[in-house]
Amino acid sequence: MDIKRAIVIVLDSVGAGEAEDANEYGDWGANTLLHTLQFNPWLKLSSLEKLGLKGLLFGEKGSYIGAFRRLR
Repeated sequence: MDIKRAIVIVLDSVGAGEAEDANEYGDWGANTLLHTLQFNPWLKLSSLEKLGLKGLLFGEKGSYIGAFRRLR
């Protein structure tokens, strides 16, 4: 595979899971993006899902055309 370019999308403060110290701040279970998608089934993020968003949020295995990672 000959990669000619890479595109990096930064979703800062989108709320993709709780931090390691969430319990210390009463933030246990925080996951704004996941909860938004769960409670709004009409909301579709198809392009981000093709890149691997569902793998990050739901742990779904699949063949994605990209990758997602969470940073601390």
